[in-house]
Amino acid sequence: MMAVRSADALETSKPSGDEKYEIHVYDARGTHVVFGRAGETLLSAMLRHGIAIGSVCGGNMICGTCHIWLNVEAGSDYPPPAPEEIELLQLSNFFEPRRSRLACQMRISRGIHDLCLEVAPDE
Repeated sequence: MMAVRSADALETSKPSGDEKYEIHVYDARGTHVVFGRAGETLLSAMLRHGIAIGSVCGGNMICGTCHIWLNVEAGSDYPPPAPEEIELLQLSNFFEPRRSRLACQMRISRGIHDLCLEVAPDE
């Protein structure tokens, strides 16, 4: 996945605060650079940047519509999904055991780097 970058877009889309982390998100419209804060969920950062991702339940791990696929190498820095998250993800036709996660359950970690993810297709 290649990141499409626009200097103007990068400057205007950065959140305020000291700890900003760059995340590369691929969806049906292309690749986007999202800036998130440490402790924020990936879902929150993506929605703030206008990424087309479902969040029917508002990020409460009930619906599974914020299904993403992580770049395996970058995602290995994160704790594994909880059993409840795996159970919900397994209901998806697009479940990939090593890459599937719910964006509402992943918090941006301090010091992350090279995090790339793809929004899974809608069911």
